[in-house]
Amino acid sequence: ARITIERGALMPLPSRPGTDYTELTVRVTTSSTIQVRKVLYSVPSRLIGERLRVHLYDDRLVLHHAQQVLLTLPRLHATPKSGRRRMIDYRHVVGWLVRKPRALAGLTFRDELLPGADWRELYARLTAQWPVAEACKRIVGALALAAEQDQAEAIATYWLGALECGDSPTLADLQARFAARPSSTIELPQVTQHEIASYDVLIPSTSATELRCHA
Repeated sequence: ARITIERGALMPLPSRPGTDYTELTVRVTTSSTIQVRKVLYSVPSRLIGERLRVHLYDDRLVLHHAQQVLLTLPRLHATPKSGRRRMIDYRHVVGWLVRKPRALAGLTFRDELLPGADWRELYARLTAQWPVAEACKRIVGALALAAEQDQAEAIATYWLGALECGDSPTLADLQARFAARPSSTIELPQVTQHEIASYDVLIPSTSATELRCHA
């Protein structure tokens, strides 16, 4: 009986789809990033200082500015502070960090991004020793080198050892030590020159006198 009463109060369904996103407003930081639900996203630098309207879907972010759609970004989810930590491959993130290294300081998943405990210790030491912008520049540059040469562990071990000895290697020092060097000597293939006379076997068996007559 109650269902029958409820049916009488129902209205027709709308002809257009319902809203399946959450709308947010964010401001672009000086490092051309935005933060949405504790996750940092990179946006074009021309938007620095602008306010963007974000349509937040389950799997993507659609950014609007001045009633126009700017771009769509895949949605990331912040790593929970408790429970099993999600591992993030730094190789997939370091590409845009190279263009905006200062953004490393604001990443909510920075600890998961850094390849290991040694790298997290390096970040703590460098930010204590240098301004944040300089420390981030060094760390991101070293991460790019580590990803390129696949030497994350070796670089971190050497760097920490140098800091323990009172040295502070620059990014150029790390590149000089760990970047691949072209071989100084090039091995040329061994070529054996055949005898010209060997071509005689291609000439039909004819006497030299006959050859002169035909000539």
